[in-house]
Amino acid sequence: MFCALMTGIYIRSLLNDRITYLEKLIEMVEIIRSQLNYSASNIHSLLELLTNQKSFKQMYFLNTCLNELNNGTDFVSSWEYSLSSFKSPLNKEDKEIIVSFGFQLGKSDLEGQLSNCDLYKDRLRLQLDNARKNKEKNGDMYMRLSVLSGVLIVILLL
Repeated sequence: MFCALMTGIYIRSLLNDRITYLEKLIEMVEIIRSQLNYSASNIHSLLELLTNQKSFKQMYFLNTCLNELNNGTDFVSSWEYSLSSFKSPLNKEDKEIIVSFGFQLGKSDLEGQLSNCDLYKDRLRLQLDNARKNKEKNGDMYMRLSVLSGVLIVILLL
């Protein structure tokens, strides 16, 4: 019964973690937008800024991307590699949005970059809204199912 309960708790924590990661990704896009707007930072300095902030320590892909850039790999390849090796509770669509965001960085003038940040921030907010609805809808269900399956196992063992 304990294992079944722990499974429910684990699944519910994944739902919470996805929400947290999406919030951090939105914050990351906002910082990138601000830096582009006020200092016209290049990609390397943006990554250095992000990796030095405590609030992004759990976003290991940023460090991986910066390391790949420092080793001479181009940004697009570094970004894609770092996200493909990043283990997180993000779903496939979340990761595709972030990969696509990275592919668009540095590809247009300042106004285009700012518009791109706004677009991807909005897309991430939609994902965040969906993640919150999913947690609200399914979080308690996972807990109930895990308790019920634990009770069923105990009954079967008796």
